[in-house]
Amino acid sequence: MQEFRLSIRLFGEFMIQSPCGEFHPGTNNSSQITLLVSYLITNKGAEVSKAKLSEALWPEGQIKNQTAALRNLIYRARKDLKILSPSEETEYIGYVNDSYYWNKDIPCTTDIFEFEQLYQQARSEKDPDQAYVLYSRMHQLYQGEFLPTLTSVEWVLFQNAYYRNLFIDCTLRMCDYLMVKKDYSALITLCDRSCLMYQEEDRFHRYKLMAYLGLDTPTTALEYYHQTVNFFTQKFGVDISDSLQDVYHEILSRIPSNPVNLEELEEDLSESGKTNQTFYCNFDIFRNFYQLNRRSVRRSHSKHYLLLLSLLEASGNQPDSAVLKDEMAILFELLSTTLRRNDIYTRTSNSQYSVILTVPNEYGSEIAANRIQERYDQRKHHPKIRLTIARKLIE
Repeated sequence: MQEFRLSIRLFGEFMIQSPCGEFHPGTNNSSQITLLVSYLITNKGAEVSKAKLSEALWPEGQIKNQTAALRNLIYRARKDLKILSPSEETEYIGYVNDSYYWNKDIPCTTDIFEFEQLYQQARSEKDPDQAYVLYSRMHQLYQGEFLPTLTSVEWVLFQNAYYRNLFIDCTLRMCDYLMVKKDYSALITLCDRSCLMYQEEDRFHRYKLMAYLGLDTPTTALEYYHQTVNFFTQKFGVDISDSLQDVYHEILSRIPSNPVNLEELEEDLSESGKTNQTFYCNFDIFRNFYQLNRRSVRRSHSKHYLLLLSLLEASGNQPDSAVLKDEMAILFELLSTTLRRNDIYTRTSNSQYSVILTVPNEYGSEIAANRIQERYDQRKHHPKIRLTIARKLIE
């Protein structure tokens, strides 16, 4: 007879599996039940008071009768959890001393606890080979962020950041090991897999560049360097070339240098790729363009306007990071296709883009701003987010 044991997954899609069935958000259709059950599991072994549990579920007190709501939620969760052992009267959520708890006597394998345990074992392991094996198991266990669909809740966001940092540290230690072993192909595979999780972690890209150099493929390294720098500039408005400067110089030193003629130089400087899109650049280059526009304004028949586009919640607050990332991506794509090719734009902050418009007059700048506003309002995913556009003549 198969041993009764729960397999609990909190990384990626939340799910509890037993030999009899599965419990996950798709079956109970309630984010509050998911929050309740996952909070009790995360605090396994502790008795959670009603007040603390209510605060975790409704942090802003956005519900009037929390006591009744909590009682109803507990009832629904217990009912839904029966799918894990329909033929037995198993009590998954216990109650004692005016507090609730997850029944620790039920055999469970929980990914977050196994993840932490592997990390502690790897850190204390003296043998680098054995430590790498433990880190590898830990890396494979991380199938996604902690409750990624619920990061607007404060305690979930905190846990999410905690496990994210452990995963990144685990990955970097694996990268160190593979560099020492000179297993560059495995290092590239590891970096690619890790970038699927956190493409914005520049240290993963750095190790990949070093792996290309280890394989003595500097041309491939140079191509990947330019791809990486462009990605960070366009997606995040961040220039990471300074942090990669030593690797970049090493790449150049490995590539044979041949003099070029004027035609080759012109070809190298010419536009490539999506030439029908608006020019995007990092903030330092944008500043230089702004200075050039100020100097040429007296000689030009056109007008140059500086636009500042800001995303905020309707209340005026900064949006949630996941929401903001989604909306900024929409705005980036919109600007790349809505503006004209002689316009320039950059990411100014986490929630803003700046644009330099070249138009015949003020009416032209107003039309362009209205067009951006209308198209963004049509495409945005989150109705509570609003776009504001400030305009100023460059003089």
